[in-house]
Amino acid sequence: MQTVFLPETLDIKAAAALAGSLMAAQGNQLVMNGSRVKRVGAQCLQILIAASKMWDRDGLSMTLSDPSEELKDAFRIAGVKMDIFYEEEIAR
Repeated sequence: MQTVFLPETLDIKAAAALAGSLMAAQGNQLVMNGSRVKRVGAQCLQILIAASKMWDRDGLSMTLSDPSEELKDAFRIAGVKMDIFYEEEIAR
Protein backbone atom coordinates (compact mmCIF):
# COMPACT_ATOMS: atom_id res chain seq x y z
CA MET A 1 0.00 0.00 0.00
CA GLN A 2 1.29 3.43 -0.94
CA THR A 3 0.52 6.75 0.79
CA VAL A 4 0.40 10.14 -0.92
CA PHE A 5 0.17 13.31 1.16
CA LEU A 6 -1.85 15.88 -0.73
CA PRO A 7 -0.31 19.36 -0.65
CA GLU A 8 -1.81 22.42 0.99
CA THR A 9 -2.74 23.99 -2.33
CA LEU A 10 -4.36 21.93 -5.07
CA ASP A 11 -4.70 24.56 -7.78
CA ILE A 12 -3.88 24.61 -11.49
CA LYS A 13 -0.17 24.98 -10.66
CA ALA A 14 -0.30 21.77 -8.60
CA ALA A 15 -2.27 19.77 -11.18
CA ALA A 16 0.71 18.35 -13.10
CA ALA A 17 2.53 17.30 -9.93
CA LEU A 18 -0.65 15.70 -8.54
CA ALA A 19 -1.24 13.78 -11.76
CA GLY A 20 2.38 12.66 -11.78
CA SER A 21 2.31 11.39 -8.21
CA LEU A 22 -0.90 9.48 -8.88
CA MET A 23 0.47 8.00 -12.10
CA ALA A 24 3.55 6.85 -10.17
CA ALA A 25 1.29 5.10 -7.66
CA GLN A 26 -0.89 3.44 -10.30
CA GLY A 27 -1.17 -0.30 -9.85
CA ASN A 28 -0.93 -0.11 -6.06
CA GLN A 29 -3.45 0.20 -3.27
CA LEU A 30 -3.38 3.91 -2.39
CA VAL A 31 -4.12 6.05 0.63
CA MET A 32 -4.26 9.79 0.08
CA ASN A 33 -3.90 11.91 3.20
CA GLY A 34 -5.86 15.14 2.75
CA SER A 35 -5.20 16.73 6.13
CA ARG A 36 -2.96 19.49 4.73
CA VAL A 37 -5.29 20.70 1.98
CA LYS A 38 -6.43 24.32 2.31
CA ARG A 39 -7.29 25.24 -1.30
CA VAL A 40 -8.74 23.10 -4.05
CA GLY A 41 -9.18 24.05 -7.69
CA ALA A 42 -11.39 22.37 -10.24
CA GLN A 43 -8.48 20.87 -12.17
CA CYS A 44 -7.13 18.94 -9.19
CA LEU A 45 -10.61 17.89 -8.19
CA GLN A 46 -11.07 16.44 -11.68
CA ILE A 47 -7.74 14.62 -11.40
CA LEU A 48 -8.75 13.06 -8.07
CA ILE A 49 -12.12 11.97 -9.46
CA ALA A 50 -10.55 10.49 -12.61
CA ALA A 51 -7.94 8.68 -10.52
CA SER A 52 -10.64 7.14 -8.33
CA LYS A 53 -12.29 5.77 -11.46
CA MET A 54 -8.96 4.34 -12.68
CA TRP A 55 -8.31 2.62 -9.35
CA ASP A 56 -11.85 1.25 -9.32
CA ARG A 57 -11.48 -0.02 -12.88
CA ASP A 58 -8.25 -1.76 -11.88
CA GLY A 59 -9.93 -3.35 -8.86
CA LEU A 60 -7.69 -1.51 -6.39
CA SER A 61 -8.63 0.59 -3.40
CA MET A 62 -7.96 4.31 -3.25
CA THR A 63 -8.87 5.83 0.08
CA LEU A 64 -8.87 9.40 1.27
CA SER A 65 -7.82 9.66 4.89
CA ASP A 66 -8.20 12.63 7.19
CA PRO A 67 -9.61 15.07 4.62
CA SER A 68 -9.50 18.72 5.64
CA GLU A 69 -12.73 20.69 5.88
CA GLU A 70 -11.67 22.61 2.76
CA LEU A 71 -11.28 19.39 0.81
CA LYS A 72 -14.65 18.12 2.01
CA ASP A 73 -16.23 21.44 1.01
CA ALA A 74 -14.70 21.28 -2.47
CA PHE A 75 -16.26 17.87 -3.09
CA ARG A 76 -19.58 18.99 -1.62
CA ILE A 77 -19.70 22.15 -3.76
CA ALA A 78 -18.85 20.10 -6.87
CA GLY A 79 -21.67 17.70 -6.02
CA VAL A 80 -19.32 14.73 -5.71
CA LYS A 81 -19.81 12.24 -2.90
CA MET A 82 -16.56 11.42 -1.18
CA ASP A 83 -17.54 7.77 -0.89
CA ILE A 84 -15.93 7.27 -4.31
CA PHE A 85 -12.74 6.90 -2.27
CA TYR A 86 -14.11 3.95 -0.24
CA GLU A 87 -13.29 5.59 3.10
CA GLU A 88 -15.93 4.70 5.68
CA GLU A 89 -14.56 7.03 8.34
CA ILE A 90 -15.33 10.23 6.43
CA ALA A 91 -18.27 12.14 7.85
CA ARG A 92 -20.84 12.49 5.09
